[in-house]
Amino acid sequence: MTKELSLSEDQIQKITALYQEYFKSIEGLTRGDEKMKEARKKLNEGIKAVLTEEQQTLWKQQQKARPQRPQKPQGEK
Repeated sequence: MTKELSLSEDQIQKITALYQEYFKSIEGLTRGDEKMKEARKKLNEGIKAVLTEEQQTLWKQQQKARPQRPQKPQGEK
């Protein structure tokens, strides 16, 4: 992400802090949990706020190109 988006040192520090907060907030949650979805949304909004418009465009393209994890049916672990 750092190289692909040509992030500045300030952006790297802010995004690192966002990820640290995200990982803390999802600790102990299971995939598919509503709180996890909310935390992911907050992370993405935070990252978007740090990026320039050009970086946001590249980031969105990266997100779309990334393979999605298959969702497990409810109740299955």
